[in-house]
Amino acid sequence: MSYDFSMSKPEQGTGLHEAHFSLQANRAIANALKSKNPKLDWHPFAISDIEGIEIDEGADSNGIQIHLYSNEIGLTVPYWHKAERARAVFLEIWDYLRIMQQMTNFAISDPQLGKIVDLGIDFEAVLSAYLSTMDIVSDIAHSTLGGHDPNNISLILFHDSTITLDDAARILKHDSFKDERKGNALQVQWHDGPVLTFLLTNGPAPQEMADE
Repeated sequence: MSYDFSMSKPEQGTGLHEAHFSLQANRAIANALKSKNPKLDWHPFAISDIEGIEIDEGADSNGIQIHLYSNEIGLTVPYWHKAERARAVFLEIWDYLRIMQQMTNFAISDPQLGKIVDLGIDFEAVLSAYLSTMDIVSDIAHSTLGGHDPNNISLILFHDSTITLDDAARILKHDSFKDERKGNALQVQWHDGPVLTFLLTNGPAPQEMADE
């Protein structure tokens, strides 16, 4: 689960020359972001007929990911951060958004607030929206995880409230994960990777978050 931004320009043709130019432009954007933060790394990717560039800090990052497509940009940040740490992360995001907007003239859309972002005036509103949802995430984590550390979690939200841990186990086993039921938790492992613990919670709060 993440806080998302999207950037785009008006609809127009996507001929070969334009797509080629866009790829070069995206490489320039990626290099400009790396100049701002040398910890960033980028690499091209292709999914079916969609090509783009993915940018992040790799392991031990703050979770910010940027995807550059031919006519669109996406930026996401997970619900990991609180208080002043969240403010610092969003100041970093603001720097990235400003660089990308200056280089593309794209509009920045915030689906959480349902509006076009003005980088000059909307920082506090965006940060407040993030922190409000982060409070809900923390409350769910504390109420659900018991003695587990709520600072090292990720949420997977389902619209279907009937899903069970047994359903999750079947899906993961099909994808070659090893799994073991531990009371009301499911522990899974991919080959020799870390053991992950899945817990399941239902109720109005997670359902409301999934509906968003």
